[in-house]
Amino acid sequence: MKNVFTDPAERAADQKRRETLRAQRDALGLTNAALATELSRVSGLDVDYWTVRSWLAEQSAKRARGCPPWTIRMLAAAHGLDKNEATRSTPEHARQNVNKPRTHGA
Repeated sequence: MKNVFTDPAERAADQKRRETLRAQRDALGLTNAALATELSRVSGLDVDYWTVRSWLAEQSAKRARGCPPWTIRMLAAAHGLDKNEATRSTPEHARQNVNKPRTHGA
């Protein structure tokens, strides 16, 4: 899959979200698997390890997917962390990405 970000501004915003989510994960002392569990808990969505891994991957990686803004806000709200995102995306908007069936080897 080619990178989905053709707009430089959206690409930069996504990169900032990736960095912020990594920083939040590290501040909480979580692994990617534990981060997936925590995001599932605070959002009510079924977020798995592979989804988190795709959100945190470098944008040029084949497995990379856009990092949704709600992840940062949900962790910040649940744990009193500083959030650097102020967008309106909600977990409901993410359902289309989180619950998609995964295809391997394609």
